[in-house]
Amino acid sequence: MDILTGEHAKTTLAAIQATETHIGEFDRPFVAGYFDNPEGGYIAFDNTTGNCWIEDVDEREKAELWAKGEISTDELHNLQ
Repeated sequence: MDILTGEHAKTTLAAIQATETHIGEFDRPFVAGYFDNPEGGYIAFDNTTGNCWIEDVDEREKAELWAKGEISTDELHNLQ
């Protein structure tokens, strides 16, 4: 699965969050990605099921693995 990164990921997540209460879950984009958190680390999100999950992640590699679905949320938390 391709994932979004950088500014594209940031603007896509903002759009998902802005429309979440206004449209049905299957109208949102089925995407995942990550971007730099201005406070440090990364923000990763997964909206591949139409339900958007967001995690604060300390390292880019972990953010990418989680966004790709290669590690679970539990595994991510155990690594941090």
